Amino acid sequence: MHLTRFGFNVLVLAYLIPLLAITIVGNSSETGLMSDVFYYATMGVGGLILFAGYELFHGDTASVVTAKSRLQDHKDEVIGFENVAAYEYIYCGILTSIAAGCWYWLHSINLNSTGILSLASLIWSFMSLVVAVLSAIQFWRLKSGSIVELKRKVLQ
Repeated sequence: MHLTRFGFNVLVLAYLIPLLAITIVGNSSETGLMSDVFYYATMGVGGLILFAGYELFHGDTASVVTAKSRLQDHKDEVIGFENVAAYEYIYCGILTSIAAGCWYWLHSINLNSTGILSLASLIWSFMSLVVAVLSAIQFWRLKSGSIVELKRKVLQ
């Protein structure tokens, strides 16, 4: 089983959009160097959101086994498959690093907070850990070639 490109990017967007809100609130509540940190974090998260949105509609992916079976099915419109582009597994590697860093950062916030902030940082640190693990798995599956991009017939 694997996450398709669409499913993976929906999960990433569900993680990144609230993270963008956290960085915006952090930027507005801090001053000096920490404000700059939140500013650049907001830009980085915003860039990842744009890329994940672009990837949602980029094309279908499947496992190699599924792609081969769909290729042999004459009723299906799949005419071939190829490995995904290198920038996609680089994206997964960057996302793994950022999510792991956010997990550590949010965990450190949770250590010194109480109330709603403690609860939000606890939940989002676990979400960061889940996204880091899933994006690392996706990176490995993309890099190894076990997830391929489907090529479809062009309608004439």
